[in-house]
Amino acid sequence: MNILLTVARFNLGGAESYTCELALELQKRGVNVCVLSGGGRLVHKLNEAGIRHYFFPIKLSLALAGRYI
Repeated sequence: MNILLTVARFNLGGAESYTCELALELQKRGVNVCVLSGGGRLVHKLNEAGIRHYFFPIKLSLALAGRYI
């Protein structure tokens, strides 16, 4: 199974930490997991675990996000 996890930035924070821990746990369970993000402080944890990280500058817009709430 292949899974691509996506998060805008990969710095310290709730969603970012969850994504990192999820990627590490999925890998332990034998899943081929990759992460796509705009980079950040947690990328080194993925690299140390052998999880592939793809850099993609994801831009978030609060104006657009507010329209869907």
